[in-house]
Amino acid sequence: MSNIDLVILGILLKKDMNAHEITIFVEKNSVDKFLKISTPAIYKASKRLYKSGKLNGRIIRDGELPEKTVYSINEEGLKYFYELMDHFSRNINPFFFEFNSFIWNLDNLKKSDANKMLLNLKKSILYLKEGISLHEKEISEHMPFTAKMILKQYVMIINVLSEWIELVIAGYQKK
Repeated sequence: MSNIDLVILGILLKKDMNAHEITIFVEKNSVDKFLKISTPAIYKASKRLYKSGKLNGRIIRDGELPEKTVYSINEEGLKYFYELMDHFSRNINPFFFEFNSFIWNLDNLKKSDANKMLLNLKKSILYLKEGISLHEKEISEHMPFTAKMILKQYVMIINVLSEWIELVIAGYQKK
């Protein structure tokens, strides 16, 4: 079950597009800021969905430009879209933050090194919080409800992480 497949299928439900147009849509709508999705992954997944029969494709040529495949979602793709929507509505995984491997190994460091690195983590969290706050200020009434809700989720999570790192630092100092 692939979340990138779900994103591509959802975009193609709105309008037929080639892979390049999908990447532009993703960037223009800040999807790549909310979801782990990259341009190469979009091209690869689009081709895979097409080859697996979940997308139709028609080849177009515009003047001297290379041929492009314009994708459209078909019945099998629509069925797969609903399967993915159902899957992701029922299956939530624990949050795996990569920095937890650092926290796990704090006791393997000299206390002075651990303190420096904890401050680095705090700075990283605060930097991320600042960036998310800027995006929150950019929310407009024209932004889709779904994007607003994902951004709100990020704001809430980063606020909790900001409180958490303070507890970690304070607790580590008392050790």
